Amino acid sequence: MSIKNIERDSETIIDYKLKNLAWNDHPSDNNRTVWKQGVKTSEQKKKLEGTRPDYTLYPRGSNDPIAVIEVKKRGANIHDALVQGEGYARKIQAPIVFATDGVFTKTLHIKYNKPLLLNDEEIDDLIKESLALRFLENNEVSTLDKRVIKSRGELISIFSGVNDLLREEGLQKGIERFSEFANILFLKVLSELEAIKEENGEPALVNKAYRWETFREMKGDMLLKYVSDTVIKGFSKEYDDSSIFQPLQIKHPDNLKAIIKSLDHLQLSDTHADIKGDAFEYFIRSYSASNPSDLGEIFTPRHVVKTMVKLLNPKIGEKVYDPFCGTGGC
Repeated sequence: MSIKNIERDSETIIDYKLKNLAWNDHPSDNNRTVWKQGVKTSEQKKKLEGTRPDYTLYPRGSNDPIAVIEVKKRGANIHDALVQGEGYARKIQAPIVFATDGVFTKTLHIKYNKPLLLNDEEIDDLIKESLALRFLENNEVSTLDKRVIKSRGELISIFSGVNDLLREEGLQKGIERFSEFANILFLKVLSELEAIKEENGEPALVNKAYRWETFREMKGDMLLKYVSDTVIKGFSKEYDDSSIFQPLQIKHPDNLKAIIKSLDHLQLSDTHADIKGDAFEYFIRSYSASNPSDLGEIFTPRHVVKTMVKLLNPKIGEKVYDPFCGTGGC
């Protein structure tokens, strides 16, 4: 197989990603935003002097390119691709460069000669037009409008208070307390993700009746009953899966309200996965009040998790076998 054909395999992956990100490469569509092996205007073509970027991206209705994508075969030197893409981008004044082999991606902001950073983390994949537009003048963008947990200690401090409240409910085993708290934690993170979808113009999948913003202001027995009967039981009924949630064991509405209040001002969907893992370890460290034991849980660093996911590219319906009996973080 020729190098060109192998490279084309990577391009097939890029085509799929761009389509999922709502970039439009249809040649006859007035809202076309993707030019493959070419550029939009004759002036840009002249500036390239016969060379051709693999992909050139444009905002809808604009002739000014927003990004160049340079694609290489799997395993090729991404840095070389980034340099090549930078050359194209400077000629046609595109502010952003993506270099990718379909799995691993590097970025460059031409003005600052630095990678694109989203919420202090380097972007490692292609992005939507709406997000790319936010990088026009700066290589760093923050989408966080709530306080995000930044350290393990801060999160553990919050979970320690929750742990005490659950002990008051009579839940003595660490795994029981974590399982109970996981119900509430799941609702918080899920609601955040649904809100992000709506902000990006994507359809939400979860009924608003089950989301955090619907019950966060409730109090007393109304709160307890709503979370227990409407949310937890409703989820199981709507999705025909009784394993989604265990029945709520909290019986005192003030404790439930305190737990919700402790999480309400946080943006947990942007918290590093290994920090959440540390919180899980905190809850199960003492398996029971009478027989404390450190089970020795460890959690895979986030960059390793992301790399493994990219390499394995798991699909919905596939099963993951973890020979180390881990928690599924990787």
